[in-house]
Amino acid sequence: MSKAQPTTQEFLHGTADEKEFFARVFLPNRTVKTTHANRLDDVNAAALPLITALSPRPLRILDVAVSSGISTAEWHQFLWSRGVAHKMTATDLAINATLVNSKRFALLRDTQGSLLHFDMFGVGWPPHQHGFHFHALRHALAVSAVGVSALFGRACLQKVHLITNRLNGNIQVREDDLTAANPPDFVRAFDVIRAANILNLAYLPESTLRLVIDNLKQRLAPSGLLIICRTIKGEGNHGTIFKDSLPITRIGKGSEVEHLI
Repeated sequence: MSKAQPTTQEFLHGTADEKEFFARVFLPNRTVKTTHANRLDDVNAAALPLITALSPRPLRILDVAVSSGISTAEWHQFLWSRGVAHKMTATDLAINATLVNSKRFALLRDTQGSLLHFDMFGVGWPPHQHGFHFHALRHALAVSAVGVSALFGRACLQKVHLITNRLNGNIQVREDDLTAANPPDFVRAFDVIRAANILNLAYLPESTLRLVIDNLKQRLAPSGLLIICRTIKGEGNHGTIFKDSLPITRIGKGSEVEHLI
């Protein structure tokens, strides 16, 4: 086992350091699928009085763009520890993947076929890496080796759920494109929705932000809460909690997209 660079199989068997593994899973937009522990504790604390005031129970809660799901698991545990009965749903753009595995090499691909991660000789690697001239050769070798194995029927396929093992069976996990039309069962379905570190001006153009915000508002039940926040290195979290499209609580400097709500 490579503790610093775990393979996909080690992740699947529960023997990998999840943070190290997800730090090397690159989405097609070259962002990594990782979340730091306790990153949103102050957001959870600020939202708690507003959430406890909601009824009836159990509350229906949606956490979107959850990445590896660490913060979702922490929020779920925090709410239960405070006696808030709820049903949690976690969504992300890339959750389902396929591992194409040969004897010493493996390729992890998303549902569109994009390479997210690869393994060779018991070490896991990201598909992109700067400053290492041999990384392209490693990449090419792994792809070629798995391709040859598949050609001769010596490669096996395995479904992979790209989410932390800390999300237990009490949390529903689904893939979700926030820019697409809402699934019918999501419309007016949630009492609380959290969008952390996704609705950022640096990430998305304003037209896309408006589209995503409109979709999230359509998912809210009447008088539901919408929590939007971002984490800035060295500053912590800044966010706003909205009810009926109006800001009712701010964390730090508030959300930078308040004017779009």
